[in-house]
Amino acid sequence: MCVPCIIPLRIYGKGRKIRDTTVPLDYIAFLKRYRISRNLPDLPYSDEKSVLIEKIRGQGGMTSRHLRRLVQETFDHAYRTMSLAVGNSESSKLKEATTHWLRHTGASMELERGRALKDLSEDLGHASMATTDTVYVQTENMKRADSGKSRKVN
Repeated sequence: MCVPCIIPLRIYGKGRKIRDTTVPLDYIAFLKRYRISRNLPDLPYSDEKSVLIEKIRGQGGMTSRHLRRLVQETFDHAYRTMSLAVGNSESSKLKEATTHWLRHTGASMELERGRALKDLSEDLGHASMATTDTVYVQTENMKRADSGKSRKVN
């Protein structure tokens, strides 16, 4: 099966609202490997009803709460490991990492790479592009303006 330009991924957002988001092409190899390990076709079909990530125990799809907990456990483990290796002062930022931080960081990086604000807004599930603009673009503009305050005039 050839790799399509865009694979939509149907997900639940806040308030259990369903929406489609795009899957980056760099992710396709990982998605294929995972699906093959579950004895599924390498890429999902548009009418497929299978869940993307199964629960570790039990049946059905993993909930967002379960997924957030696993990501947080991974951050916490990384913090403990890094603390032992390099000390608390070097790893303190990692201790503050959350799934929301990961979402915000990823979205900020997408904008820095030139992703269209409208596309990012839709993938994030914001009801309005103004929300994305306020949270990401205006925040970056304020940081830039603040960093320029201490410049000297020659």
